[in-house]
Amino acid sequence: MRANRKGSLPPPELEFNDSRLIRFYRGLEKDPAGRMIEDIWQMTTPELERNHDYIQWLFPLPQRSNYSPGAPVLTQQDIDSFIRDENLRERVLISYGLMLRFYGLEQRQLHGQPVLVPAADFAQRAAEWLQPGNHNYLRISRILNFLMLVQMKAEARILFSALEELNLLHHKKVGSAFSYWRAAVT
Repeated sequence: MRANRKGSLPPPELEFNDSRLIRFYRGLEKDPAGRMIEDIWQMTTPELERNHDYIQWLFPLPQRSNYSPGAPVLTQQDIDSFIRDENLRERVLISYGLMLRFYGLEQRQLHGQPVLVPAADFAQRAAEWLQPGNHNYLRISRILNFLMLVQMKAEARILFSALEELNLLHHKKVGSAFSYWRAAVT
């Protein structure tokens, strides 16, 4: 796909039967808070921590959200779109990267394989979310479940591997959340 003069991808073609979620992910529709997906991608880490209604749009699930009633419910048609449309998959990777940065993780290559490692700001980031019962654990569960549903299993498993390492080092802080993370990727 060719980039435009500003270096970004050209707007994708709107499919006639795209759901509101898919139109949002394509950058063609706003969420209920009036944000385009690109606006969310530009949020700072304090904004990502403070706002609780974007994660359901970036990583939707088939179950209705108790915390964000206006959030989309992922349908099989949506799942099929995420699986077959490379542009949507690229946009999911941008959302995934945003959340990795939020958690203080970065992707590297180790022996030719992608792995997640602590970023330079990991200690600062972890101090905000790596706490017993933290709501960000639910966000992580949501991310893992979504990635598995849309057949981005490699990304889910890479994230889970990093979470396994964190659990070994910080088991008391992670607690029972780890069993939910494991269940998401198995």
